Amino acid sequence: MHIGKRRAGPLFPSREKGRGARPRVYSRQRIGQTVREVAAAAGIAKRLYPHLLRHTMATRLLAQGMAITDVQRFLGHEDIGTTRLYAETSVAMLRRKFDQVTVPAGRVLVRDIAATRGEVVAAFASDLLSGDRRRLVSTTGA
Repeated sequence: MHIGKRRAGPLFPSREKGRGARPRVYSRQRIGQTVREVAAAAGIAKRLYPHLLRHTMATRLLAQGMAITDVQRFLGHEDIGTTRLYAETSVAMLRRKFDQVTVPAGRVLVRDIAATRGEVVAAFASDLLSGDRRRLVSTTGA
């Protein structure tokens, strides 16, 4: 949406006036600083940086079934091998999540959450469970 009809030039022009017809642009460091500021304001403690957002988007698109060639075009990769790195990450992530949720206590918990709170909340709970399987196993005795 931000790109619109733009085909060339800076993605994030500054509001400050530059010299001549060209606007000033934000530096890579300033974009990173802005991402960190927004994350902090949102209460996100995880280390966040622009490329992580790009990586997360690509991984999610692949996990939701977008063709790898479409993701390649979306990201602007010339080499499909670069895009495959995201696909490998996506497959590994899905395997880990499957392993986490197949713990009996985790399955029951996610099913109960889905029944009482809905599928979206259950998916979020599944993500949380995938973060620390050992804690779930030690607290439930599973």
